[in-house]
Amino acid sequence: MIRIRRGARELRWLAPWLLVAVVLAVAVYAVGLLSSRVDALASALAAEQAATEDRGETPVAPAPDDLIADPEAGPRGEQGPTGPRGPSGRGVSSVLCIDGTWSVAYTDGTIDPDAGDCTGERGPEGLAGEPGAVGSPGPVGPSGPAGPSGETGRGIASIECDSTTGRWIVTYSDGDVDDAGSCRPWG
Repeated sequence: MIRIRRGARELRWLAPWLLVAVVLAVAVYAVGLLSSRVDALASALAAEQAATEDRGETPVAPAPDDLIADPEAGPRGEQGPTGPRGPSGRGVSSVLCIDGTWSVAYTDGTIDPDAGDCTGERGPEGLAGEPGAVGSPGPVGPSGPAGPSGETGRGIASIECDSTTGRWIVTYSDGDVDDAGSCRPWG
């Protein structure tokens, strides 16, 4: 335990120096980042001024070296007059999806026939629709072919009123006999 306390006392001086080193590293990084941004802006401004001069116009912004050399801002000036109308830009006159590829026609007459894929992935299957209304009956169809002959049926061979019993006796063609009820009134 004594060794740990003694080691911690010896390392107390390290924390402030470590903090100073971290702060300095962050400051150096920030200055470098700011410097690279200023350089990028100066390059963009120089390119814009060169493009303005190529069009035969006079740039209104100071040269990038003048901006960097004198970082102090002066008083705000009065608003200048409205500048001349710029050249027309290139617009889109039509866009078509042809065979799965976008074809873009521009207002300057140029056409990009391969402007990218215009079909997406297949979507999920949709829900089933509601059943439709019952339709009106259709016309009568043609008659079908004749069916096969049926089996021979059972016919009545005879019907007699039995004089001894007073009952109807029905004899069928297959030989079966039934009593069909009274054939004379009993009285």
